[in-house]
Amino acid sequence: MTGVLSTLFPEESFNLFGIGQDIANEQERINDANVNSINKSNETDETLEERIKLGKSKVQLYEPITEDEKRGFDSLGGMDDLKKKLRQDIIEPLKDPIRAEYNEKHFGIEMPKGILLYGPPGCGKTTIVERLSVEAGLPLLKMQKDTFGSCFVDGTEQNIGAVFEYAKSIATKEKPVLLFIDEMDATIGTRDAWDSHQNRESQIGVFLPKIQDAFKNNIIVIGAANHYEKIDQGIRGRLRQQFYIPLPDEKTRYSILKMKLTALDHGIKLAKNENAMQELIRLTEQFDIRALEDIVDASKKEAFYDKNGIRDITLDDMKKAIKDNIDKRSKEKDFQPSSRRKSAGFNTNA
Repeated sequence: MTGVLSTLFPEESFNLFGIGQDIANEQERINDANVNSINKSNETDETLEERIKLGKSKVQLYEPITEDEKRGFDSLGGMDDLKKKLRQDIIEPLKDPIRAEYNEKHFGIEMPKGILLYGPPGCGKTTIVERLSVEAGLPLLKMQKDTFGSCFVDGTEQNIGAVFEYAKSIATKEKPVLLFIDEMDATIGTRDAWDSHQNRESQIGVFLPKIQDAFKNNIIVIGAANHYEKIDQGIRGRLRQQFYIPLPDEKTRYSILKMKLTALDHGIKLAKNENAMQELIRLTEQFDIRALEDIVDASKKEAFYDKNGIRDITLDDMKKAIKDNIDKRSKEKDFQPSSRRKSAGFNTNA
């Protein structure tokens, strides 16, 4: 089930720019100084209509289809604190821009202009963004990865610019558009990346002013990444509202497994066995959401293909599935920034 997610945000706020702010500011100054020359080389004779058409071909307009998708946050397992945090900091300001503007002017509470979700893979960052768009009632454009894959730098720059032109064309003052860029650490990366340094430098140079100007055009850029420090510093600096999405904690694993098992006629009995559920929670530490779903799927097959006929899923089925998928455990420290900040995700002690 694509809709099962996990994240529990504590109420503490955190500042991802407290360390090395002077360095970040200097980097942004250098970035901006190089932007104009890059933009000039990217100018073409094509019409705005052609650019918008090209941009449309490079994004996918997300449309909730399944009942789970249409339910928004209600379809997600656990994550009560996360939903509260996102509603307070992102959704409510987007739905009530007049109040959000007042809050920014009089209380210094920044309106959502750019958002970054980062943390281990398989923890549902993409699904969070999709459900957020449903809750906010805003269109969501998902940039396709091949947008970055042109063999020619100019072609890639043209694609990126066209995407932002298309987003601008469908955004209105009353209803901004969300532009989602997944796997930013892999698709954009940093200027010192080992591969194709010149191409990456030019591509980042195009992204910087586009992200900077997006909010002026009622475009809210949302990025997702596994490795925070593999995103260019200048781009990180423009996505000011940042949330670390860690591996699911006990409460979230319980919610996910219970939801998955309860959805199966032959899994309900196990889901109601609290002692068995507590044992599963203990055994599934360090598993991400995708791995938890794989474990339930494997246990279904054990029960369905039993030599004595179809039967209910048992605790032993789940234990076998966990053992068979043990290599899918993640080490959260591999995805945390080198200077660990207060998590905005699960309540973990890692």
